Amino acid sequence: MQPKITGSMTIEQILTQYPGTLAVFQARGFEQFSDPAKVQTIGRFLKLQSLAKQGNYDLDALIGLLEEATGGEAVSVSSQPPVRVEGLLPCPVRLPLSEAFGRFSEEFTAQTGVEVKTTLEAAAVGAKWIEEHIRTLSNHEELPDILVSAGFDTFFDPKLIGAWKQEGVFCDTTAGLGVNEAFRGVDIRDPRGDYGMFSVVPAVFVIHQDNYPDLEAPRTWEELLHPRYEKKVALPVSDFDLFNGILLNLHKEFGDEGIVRLGRSMDVNLHPAQMVRASNRASAHKPFVTVMPYFFTRMLRQNSSARSIWPEDGAIISPVFMLVKKERLELTRPVADFLASPEMGSILTNQGLFPSLHPDVKNVLPENPRWKWIGWDYLHDNDVAALLKHALKIFEDTVGVSQ
Repeated sequence: MQPKITGSMTIEQILTQYPGTLAVFQARGFEQFSDPAKVQTIGRFLKLQSLAKQGNYDLDALIGLLEEATGGEAVSVSSQPPVRVEGLLPCPVRLPLSEAFGRFSEEFTAQTGVEVKTTLEAAAVGAKWIEEHIRTLSNHEELPDILVSAGFDTFFDPKLIGAWKQEGVFCDTTAGLGVNEAFRGVDIRDPRGDYGMFSVVPAVFVIHQDNYPDLEAPRTWEELLHPRYEKKVALPVSDFDLFNGILLNLHKEFGDEGIVRLGRSMDVNLHPAQMVRASNRASAHKPFVTVMPYFFTRMLRQNSSARSIWPEDGAIISPVFMLVKKERLELTRPVADFLASPEMGSILTNQGLFPSLHPDVKNVLPENPRWKWIGWDYLHDNDVAALLKHALKIFEDTVGVSQ
């Protein structure tokens, strides 16, 4: 295999594929790359072209020296099976995220000789798509190398992915990144190092005051459950991941009674896109409160009487998880790193109002936003799938009786 080193390759990629190049870096004062830990941290993000610029080296000449040091051979990874990336992405940003990831995948394949096979569906397909696929697998070796999705039930169900999590199959590749300033003080990173997370879907309130001029808007989730709002709330029941997050958080804080109150409050079940269309039509029925993802508040017409409220006790978080298998981590880490990168994070927040957890992303959010996060202790110490089934039955029974 004829070496082909480019300026866009990272130091980690070069040293992994061409170990003989270490002597070239050492001879030019970059002794830090003798330390594998530095290669795994600094080298993961530092590109050769940036290093050449920092050291005031001619890039083409440096590439020539590096290629000479390879002896004409690279550590072959072309015989490796493809890197499989599967899962769900938020609908509004699936296309730009997929395009950016496609460009990265092409470069990754050119540099490593390993194909990236990607199946990233729109979140509207639903977690059932993942669940049905997972149920057909006989062991964790058949899982994709990287699995991406929002929501809780499939990832924490002890009969599904949760069982392999107990076996230590996964690792959180985002653990060393730190956290975006918007999430300071929130235990958003998995302390056990199994589940990665790179974005969240926040749930907020939209108020239609016209039909209820004398009714005060709720400012917290607890207020939303007050009897004064019975039959006055539109809920995103069909947005399964977000609604599951709402059910879990309210059940944790207010128990079964809180879910009963939530069921009594529901006037109509609308997907967020339907909610926006109703808000923008003068003749449409508009519940007093609509609970929707923060993204959809951007789609409200400027002349609409609707106004959004970020709950004072925090927007409920539906996390976008990334599960990375340990067994091929040496190869797949750059792929996982790109999924959680500032480039992908900028698309998430600027085009979708889905906040990124990466510390280098400037999120589009209200000033000092508060969050209502279920917490890792709760997720690890409970059968989340069973709790969701329990809460959903209470909700459905309540709605059935109230209707």
